Amino acid sequence: MRDARQDQLNYSPNRQRKKWTLAFFLWLLILLFMCSMWLYNRKNPALGHLLLIWVPLVLFSAYMAFRPRTAREDLQNWVCDTRHCGRCGYDLTGNVSGICPECGTPIPDSQKQIQKPWWGSWWIHWQIDYLDNWRKTLAYTAIAAVFCAFCAALTFYIAIRWHQWAGMAVALGLLSVNMAINCIRIVQYRRRIGGR
Repeated sequence: MRDARQDQLNYSPNRQRKKWTLAFFLWLLILLFMCSMWLYNRKNPALGHLLLIWVPLVLFSAYMAFRPRTAREDLQNWVCDTRHCGRCGYDLTGNVSGICPECGTPIPDSQKQIQKPWWGSWWIHWQIDYLDNWRKTLAYTAIAAVFCAFCAALTFYIAIRWHQWAGMAVALGLLSVNMAINCIRIVQYRRRIGGR
């Protein structure tokens, strides 16, 4: 049986930021390797095409890993682990003041509706409970789905033409499908709340 609290902790913005940092350094190493291979063997056009995909991935992961912290992320950290402060991680057990004694951050009201950071994990819970801004979320998710589909098509073309990177085409295709599924879920959420 899955531990729901551990699932929530894994999706906290703090944990996600650490994962994005790891992804950034891993993808940066792969990009440097691909650039060196392309400089060494410019006759292989497949590497040049892949750089068109990989550079945006590295830039996006850098943004996700190193962007400034927001109050919304602090709130989501607290939603994932109400025992600790969402900003500094201080243990709030027994605290009745409503303020973190370590950093002075107000402790949120537990009744407040908050977008869960794991809302996109449809395999855990299909129905979306709440989104702060469904229009913006739908736009970003649709753009990500189209970009991943484009990258998958380009990588599939490379796999057919030069017999390389077929695994990457499959992975990007599955990621695009995942984003498309989330677009469907967001539209269902909009219908449920009446398009507000």
